[in-house]
Amino acid sequence: MVRVLIADDVPHTRAALRDLLQITNRIRVCGEAASAAEAVTLAVGLKPDVVVLDLRMPGGNGIEAASRISAILPGMPIALISVYAGLTVDGAASDIGVSKFFSKDELGNLCSWVEGVGVPSLPRCDLASVRATD
Repeated sequence: MVRVLIADDVPHTRAALRDLLQITNRIRVCGEAASAAEAVTLAVGLKPDVVVLDLRMPGGNGIEAASRISAILPGMPIALISVYAGLTVDGAASDIGVSKFFSKDELGNLCSWVEGVGVPSLPRCDLASVRATD
């Protein structure tokens, strides 16, 4: 199961996002934040598998929160969501830890991405070390 922290300053948006992400039993929202500062605090405390941040929130924006979370939890998959369509993750956003951007009109794609991020990679089998047994 993929544990997700969501952050959006609008309560009904958080509720809708939570309900959407938890439609299947493969994703569980482990925390909800209403500000960028709260998102950072919860990310550090909960250590989710994925963080989803609204681009615009009080107490700092999603990019600032992503930067702080990435500094403390390197490699944490982070998605930004926004009402603004057409934004992309460029080199600067990627450098501070943003993995993906989703418009709030395409949140179904967010669910698929979260599930994909949460799929653990299978251990590799070193065929050279495998011996036939008699």
